[in-house]
Amino acid sequence: MSSLRERFYWPTMRKETNAFIRSCYVCQTAKGIHSNAGLYTPLTLTFVRHPRNQLLHRRGRHYEGSDLTVLFPGYFLKIGYTPEYLFLLQTILRSDPQGAVNFALMISQMEGGCPVDYSTITDLFLQVLEINLVTFPNVADAVLANRMFSHYNRPHIAQLCEKADLTHYLYSNNMLQYIEGYVQKVNPGNAPLVIGQLLDDECPEDFIKGLIFQNRLLLLTQFLEHLVSEGSQDVHVHDALESSRVMDYINRLDNFAGPVVGEVAVEAKLYGEAFAIFKKFNLNIQAVKVLLDSIRSTDQAVEFAFRVEEDAVWSVIWASEDANVYNDLVRYLLMVRQKSKEPKVDSELIYSYAKIDRLGDIEEFILMPNVANLQNIGDRLFDEALYEAAKIIYGFISNWAKMTCTLVMLKQFHSAVDAARKANSSNTWKEVCFACVDAEEFRLAQICGRNIIVQVDDLEEVSDYYQNRGRFNELISLVESGLGLECAHMGIFTGLGVLYARYCPQKLMEHIKLFSTRLNIPKLIRACDEQQHWKELTYLYIQYDEFDNAATTIMNHSPEAWDHMQFKDIAVKVANVELYYKAVHFYLQEHPDLINDILHVLSLRADHTRVVNIMRKGNNVAAVNEAMNEIYVEEEDYDRLRESLDLHDNFDQIGLAQKVEKHELLEMRRVAAYIYKKAGRWKQSIALSTKDNQYKDAMETCSQSGERELSEELLAYFIEQGKKECFASCLFVCYDLIRPEVVLELAWMNNMVDFAFPYLLQFIREYTSKVDEFVKDKFVSLSEVKAKETEEKDMVAQQNMYAQLLPLALPAPPMPGMGGSGLGRGFAPHPPMAGMAMLPMPPSGMPPMGTY
Repeated sequence: MSSLRERFYWPTMRKETNAFIRSCYVCQTAKGIHSNAGLYTPLTLTFVRHPRNQLLHRRGRHYEGSDLTVLFPGYFLKIGYTPEYLFLLQTILRSDPQGAVNFALMISQMEGGCPVDYSTITDLFLQVLEINLVTFPNVADAVLANRMFSHYNRPHIAQLCEKADLTHYLYSNNMLQYIEGYVQKVNPGNAPLVIGQLLDDECPEDFIKGLIFQNRLLLLTQFLEHLVSEGSQDVHVHDALESSRVMDYINRLDNFAGPVVGEVAVEAKLYGEAFAIFKKFNLNIQAVKVLLDSIRSTDQAVEFAFRVEEDAVWSVIWASEDANVYNDLVRYLLMVRQKSKEPKVDSELIYSYAKIDRLGDIEEFILMPNVANLQNIGDRLFDEALYEAAKIIYGFISNWAKMTCTLVMLKQFHSAVDAARKANSSNTWKEVCFACVDAEEFRLAQICGRNIIVQVDDLEEVSDYYQNRGRFNELISLVESGLGLECAHMGIFTGLGVLYARYCPQKLMEHIKLFSTRLNIPKLIRACDEQQHWKELTYLYIQYDEFDNAATTIMNHSPEAWDHMQFKDIAVKVANVELYYKAVHFYLQEHPDLINDILHVLSLRADHTRVVNIMRKGNNVAAVNEAMNEIYVEEEDYDRLRESLDLHDNFDQIGLAQKVEKHELLEMRRVAAYIYKKAGRWKQSIALSTKDNQYKDAMETCSQSGERELSEELLAYFIEQGKKECFASCLFVCYDLIRPEVVLELAWMNNMVDFAFPYLLQFIREYTSKVDEFVKDKFVSLSEVKAKETEEKDMVAQQNMYAQLLPLALPAPPMPGMGGSGLGRGFAPHPPMAGMAMLPMPPSGMPPMGTY
């Protein structure tokens, strides 16, 4: 701007200059990137004066014709002048080629259309380009480097370059990449000549080999055609030549299945031919995929997308995740944006900036006037994990909810808390809170949590999230901080009580007593019951006036819950009368020293007769029994000790047995064996009895045990000890348990058959008695079966007899001519004989007749 002010001045100069620069295609695409992008040949100028050039001044000098490049069509309209634009363009082109380009762009964008035909403008520039190519071959450098010219006659330009010996010039100036571009894009058919010139210029072999490899198909085709022209009949030569002519067939033929042939070409690795097929049949998506996936040329893909201008094609390019694609796309969108303002163009421009991490350009762009759909593009950036760019968009449109989500993904938790405060949404607070918990930012999580737990429905969700991750102390701290909030509700106090019950029971009772009026007692009762906090559970039952449950809890869990004064207060308030008598039993068993006190409390409510009966039956108190047994042991009163054992069993039986089994008195040791027998410890009792030669006690114990092994072991013991009489006695005491074969074996092997003989006689007698009874039962059973069969036969014979008499007993139809009724065939029934009666008929026969 400062350079312009040194030479010119007019009103609104800054505003119009800025507008011109933003609309200049060349400035947007070439300046700052390529230093030699313009044309090189300045021509002789003829100055053209404007009729009203006195309005513009050049710091004391009149405005000259070459300076018309600073004017734009809008100014001509303002002053009401219609110049001959073609003449002006020709004049400016001679003196300032770049200015001519700018001027041509400006008139092409005039309202109402361009005043000069586009073909005329193109021809004018091509004429100048031809002059420059012939005169200065280095102009080809600009053509190849900028890649800005897509609408020109490539063969014609190639011929001009060849006339100027372009290959030698490019190689001499170390522009090898432009040689590749010339061979591949401008004139591929001239590759052999280019290679020959490079050989003459002593070009490095590596570059020449690479160029030959890239154009091997074209060179091979020319070689194969030469062989055929020389008369070669080699089949392989002809097959290879046919393969090399695929492109020619593609260009000449139209009536073939393009998609199918294109896929076949891809499979055959004929990628150039496949691209040509897809392009010919307008299968642009498949074509661009070949360029990207097979040929791997992003530049060609972008150039192709520029040409077809289809969203689907650009989508394929965007999916390639190539940064160069987005750089080219940015330039393309900036060019398009100069011609039209569309939401899609602006949105895609922001997206392209984000893909190449040009965040500063995004900030600058959204501050300028634009028509981008910022909400949609922000969501798109977020979905594709471009969080930094999404943060800029959401911050600009003040979408604090999405801004919070974005900051969470960026792990910027402090900023996320601030954004959540602006969003002031429960879901937003929860998202930040949970993210902070996972990141162990518990201070920030607590700030968020306080804004969540004030909502009754969200408190449970936050609690579950903390607990599932084992953050119990942090959760308790969060809920404790919520007690002081103005909007603290019952759920917070109850939830804290549940947390204390689970993870911090030492604080539970204090919390219940402080906030009993603000608790959901039924919910907390369930929690205490699950966690087995009986004392706190009893207190809650009392606060909830459930005295029956309170009394039951105390009696069932007395080690933790029982308190005498508290139980007395509860006992007079229970509604279930049965609890009175259960309380009496409870005190008799566990607190007999306080039985009088509890009976005094219940005296006005309980049935005295039932209480007396309970007391009579309930004198089996462990402490009393053990005290009495101890006295009997000390006094060696074994008779009363045995009587006490028979009457009362509520004491430590094994402990007493162990204590007296080593007593000096035999009768006390017999008491120990008796205790073991009552406790079911048969072996210990038998061992103790046999040790003291109390064989009768040992045999009785075996008999009561019902165990065959113990009885047989005792028999073996008597044989070992030579106790033949005890052996014979044991056979009869344990008669039902001992097996006869064992007895015979032991008696025969130990010469004690005489002592076993009474047992054998008894066993044989018992066995024969059983056999006799069995035979008798069998005989009776057979007699009953036989009698039943005889009865059935008599019944059948009787039925057969009546069946034979039945036809004679039926009346016959009356004879013709005879009055009255009569018997058939003149027969009449004989009257029964005097003194005789008719036999009774069976149910199926005729009814019995009475006697005469």
